[in-house]
Amino acid sequence: MDEDKRESTAADRIAVTNIIPGLLSLLLVQGRTSINGTNLVGKYIAASTVKISNRNGLSLRNPNEISRSANALLRVLRHGLCSFIHNKSKSALNDKIFQQQIRSFITSQVQRSCSYEITTTRVRTAREIDNKSPTKVRKAFDQDTGEVFAGATSIKKEIWSKSMAVANHNWNASLRKLYSTTSTDLLNKVLDTNNQLIFDFDESRVIVNNGTASEETIRIKDIHPVLPESNKNIKKWIAKCEMYIVGSHCYFGSGAARGEDIKRLPETKHYQVVFNSLRYELHSLKNEMHGVKKNKNVAHWLSPIQSRLCVLQLVSLYPAVEQSQSYSLTDSSQFDTLASDMFAEVMGMKQSISTKWCRDLIAQITNYIAPSPLNKTSTHPIMAQQFHHSSQTHNNHYSSSTFVTDPDSNEKISNVLFACRFIWSALGDGSSSTTIRSNEVSHRNFSRADLDNAAKKAYSSASARATDQQASAVMHVMNNFQHAFVLFGCG
Repeated sequence: MDEDKRESTAADRIAVTNIIPGLLSLLLVQGRTSINGTNLVGKYIAASTVKISNRNGLSLRNPNEISRSANALLRVLRHGLCSFIHNKSKSALNDKIFQQQIRSFITSQVQRSCSYEITTTRVRTAREIDNKSPTKVRKAFDQDTGEVFAGATSIKKEIWSKSMAVANHNWNASLRKLYSTTSTDLLNKVLDTNNQLIFDFDESRVIVNNGTASEETIRIKDIHPVLPESNKNIKKWIAKCEMYIVGSHCYFGSGAARGEDIKRLPETKHYQVVFNSLRYELHSLKNEMHGVKKNKNVAHWLSPIQSRLCVLQLVSLYPAVEQSQSYSLTDSSQFDTLASDMFAEVMGMKQSISTKWCRDLIAQITNYIAPSPLNKTSTHPIMAQQFHHSSQTHNNHYSSSTFVTDPDSNEKISNVLFACRFIWSALGDGSSSTTIRSNEVSHRNFSRADLDNAAKKAYSSASARATDQQASAVMHVMNNFQHAFVLFGCG
């Protein structure tokens, strides 16, 4: 048995014992080591509130960091105590005696624990300081101008509304640099979104049928790039194409992926073309630990134009690059860098920013342009009660998704793809001509609770309520009976 196997086996055996839970429980019930002093947990809490700054000095962490660190330790100690009690129960012979022993242990030692007192006090005081500290705006958008902000970066609407158009133009130009002029006609037909695209891995093809000439079938793998060996320009254009395919998957594929998630793009066999758009799925590993996988695959879509560019690159260009002796494809571990570089280029930035802020900026753009009809539709709280649950439960689990019908096939389209078309159009994608709806609500039946909430905000009073006259006035306005205002008295 090698060393790694021995360590793994030993860890597995230790995990099912009470060694680690016992040590944590011992730390939890440890008393003060001196009069009016502290214990090991207190010393750890004190040490974790400071950090080394500029390599030669110490500084206090911000209150939010201190609170989160103390809260994390508290959860570990509680988890250790629960595991300790659970493991002890396996060897117990009498349930009643065991319950009495545990109750006595908790009331006499755990509830009076010095470690609990130190940790919870640090959580409360740090939160109190944090609540009184000046706050900073991390993410926002301007409703009037459309400018978005995240971190220390802002992007004007004039820039982000053309970002996909810029990406499509640059990607197309970079890709065409790798093919001869004799392939121009074939490339034009493949990239024409009016021609039917059939994605079938190596047998992917485009069918041209304009109604006047005979039908033409073009196999994409039969379009060969021209890659002369050891050419710096060719290497540069290949890198550009890689940057745009990764960046588009990350930021233009309906939503935005995390930097670590984009490193795990799906294999080509898992792609699918539906309604002229390339569909793929990404899986996030965020918060997954201890072998428990709760995150599900999330479907993403590329716009029709980017779908064609992507398929051409995957089926025609990449096999040729892999067979070349002078060129190679970027390792997937560097995909996050490619994504942030593309984002900076299409958004007109002088330098790249982290994928975290790129993702947050895309979220702010989506918040600004996503029309309200794309949201799920729920019902009145009174009607929700008729289903024997609260209105919040109805909103979360029983609301209705929006669907539209594809004009060509007369089939229902997923509400995600429906939303994508609006977002692509807003970002300047030429193949998505869907009209962007106004952010203003054209019609809505307000409930009395909505009006009361508006009154609370307007009067800055938690006890404020909308009067019957105010409610009636709003109802008339929303039903386009504006002249009815003359029938109401003051107030």
